[in-house]
Amino acid sequence: MLCRTVNRLFSVPPLNRIAPTPGVDDRTDMLGFLNRSLASGTGFLDEFAPLNEIEGRQVLDVGCGLGGKTVAMAASGAAEVVGVDTDPEKIHWARTLAADAGVRNASFTVQSVSLLGFPESHFDLVLLTDVIEHLDDTLAALLECARVLRPDGKALVGFPPYFSPWGAHLFTYIRVPWAHVVFPEREVLEVWRAYHENKLARGETYCSEKRARCIMNAETVAELWDLNRMTIAEFLRLVRETPFRARLLRLKTPRGLGSFLTRSSFLREYVVTHLVAVLEK
Repeated sequence: MLCRTVNRLFSVPPLNRIAPTPGVDDRTDMLGFLNRSLASGTGFLDEFAPLNEIEGRQVLDVGCGLGGKTVAMAASGAAEVVGVDTDPEKIHWARTLAADAGVRNASFTVQSVSLLGFPESHFDLVLLTDVIEHLDDTLAALLECARVLRPDGKALVGFPPYFSPWGAHLFTYIRVPWAHVVFPEREVLEVWRAYHENKLARGETYCSEKRARCIMNAETVAELWDLNRMTIAEFLRLVRETPFRARLLRLKTPRGLGSFLTRSSFLREYVVTHLVAVLEK
């Protein structure tokens, strides 16, 4: 199997240094993992500077996951931060993290971003980091975020475009950039699943029941991580259908080496590793 062979090559020097994968943290000790994510603080907000002020703000963290960013913002000056996610197990761990950290101005609830249970103009800031690419109805989600934001509110968005080197979220086990573009999908899926099952059997990783079902039922690479194959062009098109306008747009490339390629609407889909946007009503 070509994908497996090439993947082994990219796992050893010098290829693993030429094409380093994003960091993957160990989740066998969940509280340890949660506290490490909390310790990273609010540094993730730097990419939205200078439009990243959270001091005294009412913040909604959409797709909050395990709550590391939510609790970090609450502990760093936000008036109140509400984290929402569709996965009850993630919300459980997020509440555990907040209680363990002694943070009282962070709360969590199971909700869909397409139908938020908050009144209009309730929040100053909505955070959508690494969530846009997982939504079933991105337009409905953006419209809901606009509805719950105050007139001068902002939405902070960050996600990897699907066709970027790591856009398929395969890097936990597949070290080959653009693997989902280069190799047949079924082959990539089989290689990723085999590595995951081996690590799971050895007790070297943690997997919730929901994730396990997603992994085993996936028939495409996108389904492996519930991806909607979001591209830069599609995201910008959807934004134009909302009350939002892009106040800030950054297209990040590896070490900035491919920044000149972002001028091409075609090439940027493949070289941009992360899109960063600040949306205003």
